[in-house]
This record gives sequence, structure tokens and C-alpha cells, in this order.
Amino acid sequence: MKLPSGRGFAVLIGELFPGSKAVTKFPEGTEKIVRIDTALGQKSGRMDSYYGNAVIEFEKSLKATGKEAESQLQEYTAGLWSSEPTPPRPLIAIASDGVTWRVYLPRLSDKGKGKIKPEDIELELTRELVVTEDTLADFWLWLTSLLFRPGGVAASSEQFRLDFGATSAAE
Repeated sequence: MKLPSGRGFAVLIGELFPGSKAVTKFPEGTEKIVRIDTALGQKSGRMDSYYGNAVIEFEKSLKATGKEAESQLQEYTAGLWSSEPTPPRPLIAIASDGVTWRVYLPRLSDKGKGKIKPEDIELELTRELVVTEDTLADFWLWLTSLLFRPGGVAASSEQFRLDFGATSAAE
């Protein structure tokens, strides 16, 4: 089974949640441009999807390019956090090939002083969900929690545990 990625994922959201705000809001963050500070200067990156506090990077195969996806998630997180007031707001970083979904909690390392660079971002893998016929219900619940969380949810370890912990609906 292969789920669509990138722009095709926005189509899937429309099919799964017709008439919802996610159908119109999710595509707004598709291929959003972000400026990234690097050791060599500033560059721009194009995020595959940015929705709420979730940065999503789609790859054709996480087995082949999973490390590249993580590197891009570090770049996009650094770019977003550099453009916001301190302290940076919590983000969720997601790498997916449509079947495997890896969810990371980005953190600013202790070495991150001054301008935030990609190497200042640490990604902690918090969940990996492989979509199969047996896990479709779990995927749908997880996707629902990602797309329809109440606006202005205060980021905290407790909220993260509720969203992704062992007792969450997504587990």
C-alpha cells in the first residue's frame, strides 16, 4: 500500500476529512519557503508541508533517504526558530514516505548560541508508525490529532504525552 506524499497528501486529507478546515489550511503550508542560516551564509529551503506546529518532509523512500529527511527537518526547524522570538516555540518534525511516518521532537542543543543553525538542532525520534491494513485506524487517529488539535495548545511535556504517549488514542 502506498499513500500519496507532498501535494498528494493534501488530496488525501480532502478525501478523509471533507469539509474540514484542514482541507483548506493544509495546502497553505505546502512548499513554504524558509530562510536558513548556515556556516557558509544564508540559504533558503522549501518545506514540503508546514501545518500548525508540524514540519513534514516527504521522501520517496525513508530507507534510502531517511538521513537526508532528518537533515532537512533540522534545516527547516532552524530556519523557523531563527525567524521567531525567543524562546522558540515547540515544533513537531515528521519524515514520511507515505507508509512510514517518523515523528521527532526537535530541540535546540546547548551549543546553539546566537543565530540558530541546522547543526544546533537535535531530533529525538518519539514515534514511528508504519501504515498497514492493521494500523490504518491508528494512523487515522494520529492524523486526526495532528490536524485537528485545538488552536493555541500550550506546548508541554504533558501535552506531548497526551498526544503521542502510551495511553494516547494514537498509540
